[in-house]
Amino acid sequence: MLINEIPGAFQVGEIYCYRDKSNALNFFCVPNLPAPERDAFGRPTLYLFISDKQGILQLSTHWELDSETLKTIKATLTERFPELQHESINLSMPPMTVEDVQLLLGDGKNKFDTLVTNRSSGFPPFATVFNVHLTQEQLSSVQAALNGRERFLMVRYIISLLLDITIEATITGNVSADVATLHMGDQPNAALLIEQAVAQQRLAITHTETMPASDTLKAKADAQVKAKAAAVLSEMARNYQRPQNNATINPISDATLSAMVTLTENQTIRLEPTTDVSSWFTANSGTGHIIITPAERSAPATLTKGNHTSGHEEQIVSLSFDAKDTSINFIQIGQGTNQAILQSPEFKPVSLPAIDAAMPINVSVSYSDGGAAYETSIAVPSPEGWRLDPVHLGLMQVSLDGSALKEAGAKAARVHIRYLPAGNGTEDDRTIYLQHNEWTSQWYVVTRSNELNGVLEYEAKITTADGSIVKNPRITIEEPLVKLSMKTESKSTQ
Repeated sequence: MLINEIPGAFQVGEIYCYRDKSNALNFFCVPNLPAPERDAFGRPTLYLFISDKQGILQLSTHWELDSETLKTIKATLTERFPELQHESINLSMPPMTVEDVQLLLGDGKNKFDTLVTNRSSGFPPFATVFNVHLTQEQLSSVQAALNGRERFLMVRYIISLLLDITIEATITGNVSADVATLHMGDQPNAALLIEQAVAQQRLAITHTETMPASDTLKAKADAQVKAKAAAVLSEMARNYQRPQNNATINPISDATLSAMVTLTENQTIRLEPTTDVSSWFTANSGTGHIIITPAERSAPATLTKGNHTSGHEEQIVSLSFDAKDTSINFIQIGQGTNQAILQSPEFKPVSLPAIDAAMPINVSVSYSDGGAAYETSIAVPSPEGWRLDPVHLGLMQVSLDGSALKEAGAKAARVHIRYLPAGNGTEDDRTIYLQHNEWTSQWYVVTRSNELNGVLEYEAKITTADGSIVKNPRITIEEPLVKLSMKTESKSTQ
């Protein structure tokens, strides 16, 4: 049985409610989705600690009806049941057991693996705390969720909702012939007479159920009501007045038998309310819950003045471009035992302690797309220190140039362009509008490579000076520059 199949169940928003059969003033309501515990400022108590290539995820969640939801439900019930006084309505969660609470990692589609399973507090609000050590791959999925991407991190409650199912079995019918027969002793087994009367439809068994009962409960109720009917039939036979002077035995016409039994069983409905952790955050606020804790590094040697090529001067690590609008979460720099991290969105320059400048630095880039980190090394610093270019970070800048369209008098162009990676890059799909004074566009795609490592596939719809539409066919190229013209010509692999 599903919760919406409970007789009389109705919805108030996303909440299912149903009336308590034993008390008309009581209503049971089932919460919708698990929610985060929140701090004094209303922020979810979720933190992702990142150190070296490991991560620790801490989060607290619960499953309950909050006060505002209860107010809404009560107001709705007052309208739905005008005979009830608002103050007299009682709301509560139904009897239930929270068996497990699971933290699930996804691939951004429909595949999920259980990361860890915990027990809840066992009573409302069924609070649960997770403290999980993450591998690099798991860390990427959690980061994707905190960046607002769906289906990467989920919380699922496994719940057994307990229902009392009551069945009332009633047997009725005329048993005048059976009374006389049993009284004469021709067939003293009352139970057998009841079975025969039911089979011959002289007795009928009817059921009244609070909600659909199991076949086992129905069979048990039928057996008990027939046993009770046999006892009633025996009593009727003992009180039967035998005809006098050996007169012919005529069945009495008003020997009506009626018996009833009531049985109850517990039935379980399995519920699995599941929430996407990405829905807990708005406008990329999830990144504020990422705490970078660089690994301990050895104490730097005494710095010396002069050019970095002396090999003993502290080195600055910075970006050569603005990475604010890229998919990078953070960049981890390592040189020997020394570590430093450039954190989004500013990616402020960091410094490495004095060490042999001839030693390369290792770069590990974590992205918000849920994919794997990209790792590389840089052998020689520039005169300004270590300057990280897009190719060092697994990025490639794509340029769209529609200036030829503007020169040809076009009014506007709509370009649909996709990056299709050949390796571990992240597919990118976007539609760009060129018009007015904006006829070029640039952005970065995640290639996880020092080259494009894939193809660009694009098609354009151009509005010409006279308002007519020119549609360019779909074109595939292997370079990051797309140049549009009224008659598109480009290197195509198709």
